[in-house]
Amino acid sequence: MEHGGARGGQFLAKPGPPLASRGRPRRPGRAPAFTYAPAVVPDTKTRRFFRGLLGVILILQGINHFVLQHEMARWIPSWLPAPLLMVQLSGIAEIVLGLGLLVPRLRRLAGWGTMALLVAVFPANIEMARHPELLPRVPEVLLWIRLPLQLAFFWWVWASVLAVAPPRDRSAP
Repeated sequence: MEHGGARGGQFLAKPGPPLASRGRPRRPGRAPAFTYAPAVVPDTKTRRFFRGLLGVILILQGINHFVLQHEMARWIPSWLPAPLLMVQLSGIAEIVLGLGLLVPRLRRLAGWGTMALLVAVFPANIEMARHPELLPRVPEVLLWIRLPLQLAFFWWVWASVLAVAPPRDRSAP
């Protein structure tokens, strides 16, 4: 039994006989129990292109963490320990996650890891916006615009990686 649902999914009644016939009286005004099943969309050429682009961008940005590591270490909030190590670890994470997005069997795990990485680096983005003198060649307004753009990156990961049907195991019959 399907019901209209929230964006990206549908509400499905739990399996089993109707509530009234389960041997207990139905209380007036009580709604049936529902579960949420997220929508899974087909993997299109467009989604594959944007997923590949995201993977390449992550890999290049991860490499950039090593090329500009001392400059990036200044962007790490003071309450975090070992800024240089944080830059290196996030660089490694970006490279690994970018590669994972390109491997079908690792794609979903890399997608969730990329979401977690976006959350983890958000304090550095805030620090950059709060201290524009750290990036004198970048207009301050761009540093502030970058913060809500994180939501666009979340959507990009969701739409091109996580909302897509997982690849089928080709070895199964």
